[in-house]
Amino acid sequence: MVKVNEGAVPVLEVWRGGLLESTHLGHAVICDAKGIVAAWGNPEAVIFPRSSAKMLQALPLIETGAADARGLSQAHLALSCASGAGSPTWACPNPTSAAARMNPAT
Repeated sequence: MVKVNEGAVPVLEVWRGGLLESTHLGHAVICDAKGIVAAWGNPEAVIFPRSSAKMLQALPLIETGAADARGLSQAHLALSCASGAGSPTWACPNPTSAAARMNPAT
């Protein structure tokens, strides 16, 4: 069985004060029209991008003019790029009130 982290390299360290709390492993690839320009980890790894691709998935909303045509605000667009596990906060039709519930200090 192939493991997602096979060949992964450290890509992020989380520090608290002077203590290394965690190290996150991953793979990264930079490509151009000719192929791979640079790679870290295993460029052949099969991964599940999940939330990291949401911003790319939301691009057609802007590029096709659909966001403007439907009157989507910046808050709507932010929610289209967010990851919320389908909780009521993310399903709220009024993103301004959803943001207020998440961050009541604002």
